[in-house]
Amino acid sequence: EVKSKASAATPRGAIRVAASGSFALSQFKLLFADFLARYPEISLDLVATDRHVNLIESHVDFAIRISNNLDPSIVSKQIGTCSSYLVASPKYLKEHGTVKKVEDLKKHTLIAHDHFKNSRVVLQKDDRTEEFSFNSQFSSNETMLVQEAALEGLGIAMLPTALVQTQIQQKNLVQ
Repeated sequence: EVKSKASAATPRGAIRVAASGSFALSQFKLLFADFLARYPEISLDLVATDRHVNLIESHVDFAIRISNNLDPSIVSKQIGTCSSYLVASPKYLKEHGTVKKVEDLKKHTLIAHDHFKNSRVVLQKDDRTEEFSFNSQFSSNETMLVQEAALEGLGIAMLPTALVQTQIQQKNLVQ
């Protein structure tokens, strides 16, 4: 009887999850690999895409989305906050100069994810908060391409903190 209660409490089955490719890659070990190790009787089908998939048509159980503008027709719950850094390669900053204040960004080439191109963003540093029109010269629907463009010295990019922390520590990108 004890065995049957224990096995009934053990999660098992299949879960289909949608998340952006960059989120899936940057958080794989922390979230997905540890989850699978903890629950070996669960199989995970991870749909990595930057498109917002229709959960019902795609047979997705739930999606992890990073957005300020969620579709009001879907049931959602905030599970965290995604902060971003403005980053550039040392090469780009050497050639074009560093940014000392928000107005300096107007003189630079900006790189953005499609969700943020040509939009107003709130920049916060220490106790200061300023709004800025983020008009990008290069944009992509794939965050990893935005990061690659920044690494190649194409401009200043706004990228999720979790994605670029290692690149900053390795001095491949400067915050």
